[in-house]
Amino acid sequence: MNDVSITVTVGGQTSSPFNLTVRAPYTFGTDPNHPTPVYSANNAFVWETDIYYRTLDNFLVAMPVSLPINELLGQDVKDYTNENWKYQFHSRNL
Repeated sequence: MNDVSITVTVGGQTSSPFNLTVRAPYTFGTDPNHPTPVYSANNAFVWETDIYYRTLDNFLVAMPVSLPINELLGQDVKDYTNENWKYQFHSRNL
């Protein structure tokens, strides 16, 4: 809290400090509207699992606005040799 202090100097006189608290994205937390994964059938991939998060700030409070996110892998991600699992990421605002 109050991690930034601003003062103004005019004509050699410096004002009293004005303190601000800077909040910034820090980590992800569980979305209370979807606390567990959502499983559904998918015609292309047979099964789909959606895991919902919300963005938390440096005080571990949910950010008050949506933030754009994007992850582009450009190729199938294979964790094990000869596996056939597909990875699909949907970009959206959190």
